Amino acid sequence: MREIKFRYWDGEFKQMCNVRAIVWHNNMIANIEVFDSKTIFRNPNMFFGHALQEFTGLKDKNGKEIYEGDIVKTAGLMDNIAGKVQWSDRMGWLIHPTDWAADLGYSLYEVRAFAEVIGNIYENPELLK
Repeated sequence: MREIKFRYWDGEFKQMCNVRAIVWHNNMIANIEVFDSKTIFRNPNMFFGHALQEFTGLKDKNGKEIYEGDIVKTAGLMDNIAGKVQWSDRMGWLIHPTDWAADLGYSLYEVRAFAEVIGNIYENPELLK
């Protein structure tokens, strides 16, 4: 069984936070309780640039957890690829190269033994260029 957990990009303070709890109200996220320098509640709708990111349940070749929004590269395959991790309803977790159509990519599950997290789309967007 896959572990369900999230992390949270705080666009106001420009930091990645671990999520402790998600508070729902009327089928919408009302608050997110995060760990950072102090435990606080954040309303994700208050500020532009916030993002909740789901753990894929997979780890890279170095044992680092892979989350939605991570930038991953692979080496040792026929194709050396790099792209952001995203969910596809048709294909599951994908490594999506920036120059590919929206719902296409490499199966993260299939290439996880060769994958390495090198950053994420919020702290390291230049890695996708």
